[in-house]
Amino acid sequence: MGDPPSGGAWFLEMNTRLQVEHPVTEAVTGVDVVRAQLRVAAGEPLGLAQEDVHATGHAIECRVNAEDPGRGFLPSAGPLTRLVWPGGPGVRVDAGYEAGDVVSPFYDDLLGKVIAWGRDRAEATARMAAALAATRVEGVASTVPALERVLASGDFARAAHWTTWLEETVDLGDLAAAGPGGEPDLTVTVDGTPWPVRLYRHRPSDLAPSGAGAGRVVSPLAGTLVRVEVAPGQAVAVGQLLAVVEAMKMETPLRAPFAGEVAAVQYAVGDAVSAGQVVVVVEAGPQGGPGSEEGRA
Repeated sequence: MGDPPSGGAWFLEMNTRLQVEHPVTEAVTGVDVVRAQLRVAAGEPLGLAQEDVHATGHAIECRVNAEDPGRGFLPSAGPLTRLVWPGGPGVRVDAGYEAGDVVSPFYDDLLGKVIAWGRDRAEATARMAAALAATRVEGVASTVPALERVLASGDFARAAHWTTWLEETVDLGDLAAAGPGGEPDLTVTVDGTPWPVRLYRHRPSDLAPSGAGAGRVVSPLAGTLVRVEVAPGQAVAVGQLLAVVEAMKMETPLRAPFAGEVAAVQYAVGDAVSAGQVVVVVEAGPQGGPGSEEGRA
């Protein structure tokens, strides 16, 4: 780092929080890092040196979230009618929910973490696949089907995936949670007008307008309106940010479906909105609208 400024000193800051993946560290080292951190916080010695830490085998952690992977991983709030966590050799579960609990739209949607240890990557993957197959989440959508698809991929088995691999190569559209009719629901319906939700390889918040209600911009999920960027009478361009809905620490932007003028803003910052509720109404201007060149941009 070099010498500190004249007459001064260097101060180092360390992030002492545990990362969400700490069970992987514990699985391969056998060190209870939560206990170690509490000991240090209480003023006690750590109790081990670096040479005492030895990694053995391979571990994988899967986050089971209340999200719908077939609808762009939109949060899925509601009561958990059934929740069964797996067990077995090398499998650990850290969970904060049980059957009968209600998943709130206002907090993190993590239901629990499933950790699998094996003597090598192949064994850890096989154990995790069996663990996910034994996991049951009912009442809300969950990431379990998407996690199973990832584990079954040859790219994952070879550790050949990359940061944007899921977005670029994996189609999750068929995993959308079933609607009331038992079929996958890829739309939000307002007054009988379907608004398709784009799938994971697109921004889930960008709703494709259709029918007579094309100017009614709805929230695709239940949450809180945290930003309103427009006012009635304001001209907007296609794709312009209108408002932002937040649910479970995830912000979902609502954008203008075409160029036009804001006719109404139905809610204020801080209001709770439900999935399918109209937040902003946009009317096509002389140069805008679904059928114009600008509207198709």
